[in-house]
Amino acid sequence: FHLLPALLENNDFELVIAGRQTPHKQRILEEAEKYNCTDRVHIIGQISDEDKAWYYKNCSAFLFPSVAEGFGLPIIEAMHFGKAVFLSKFTSLPEVGGDAAYYFDTFEPAHMQSVFTNGMKDFIERDRANEMVKQAEKFTWDIAANQYLSLYQKCLEE
Repeated sequence: FHLLPALLENNDFELVIAGRQTPHKQRILEEAEKYNCTDRVHIIGQISDEDKAWYYKNCSAFLFPSVAEGFGLPIIEAMHFGKAVFLSKFTSLPEVGGDAAYYFDTFEPAHMQSVFTNGMKDFIERDRANEMVKQAEKFTWDIAANQYLSLYQKCLEE
């Protein structure tokens, strides 16, 4: 996440990072200083579900360049609100984002800037919000429960 301030170069976006405080906060702020955007980087800590919904509803995009995520529920939440999502191609994130998401192939700042800039342009020009919502609809608790039930039944039959 410390590379995200690089994406603020040459635009007027703001970066809001929510969640538990980590040792990476200082590194993120150092990167923000490097890109002269400290006034547009907001590390707000843990937030309520109500605040989280507000941020999802009012953000321009959701970025989740994780290299250690097991599934990615926040991605589904952001897509539910029709937001562009930018993810790393690593771990299970492509399974969640599918063809709807935009992906970082590397964590080189120039590459990430290009993916973000071109992705936002594509998202707006092609009005892809509905695609995001449809991708999110593939993941419901009912679907997950039915898949587990099917798996258990298959195991019992063997």
